[in-house]
Amino acid sequence: MKTGAAVIGLSTIPTSIQALPTDGDGGKCVFIYDDSHKKDLTKTLPVHRELDAPGCLAAVSGYLSPTGDYLAEEDLQEFLDADWEILSHMHYHRPVGQRALTEDVEEGDTELEVVSTFHGRF
Repeated sequence: MKTGAAVIGLSTIPTSIQALPTDGDGGKCVFIYDDSHKKDLTKTLPVHRELDAPGCLAAVSGYLSPTGDYLAEEDLQEFLDADWEILSHMHYHRPVGQRALTEDVEEGDTELEVVSTFHGRF
């Protein structure tokens, strides 16, 4: 079994999707887009819609803005409507490394707080 990831450009998506086996015995392909850039809505999502191929968007919640180079919060609904998964990519994209939980997660919790990392306190 082969594992790993490949980084490809937007222009290779149609070729990549069309190359996947359709007989049910083939591999899987997951497209993950990082950091919630506005171009994911304007350039990437239309290609995926045309090919009926959902993807994943790793959104940085602290970057979401109605102006600038990042998606607005309401833009996320367009990805959800296209059967995409929205992944959490931290609030401000700070590296946290591997952290052990210091308290049990309770039902209904919506956030985990990282007090420090190998990069220090923030």
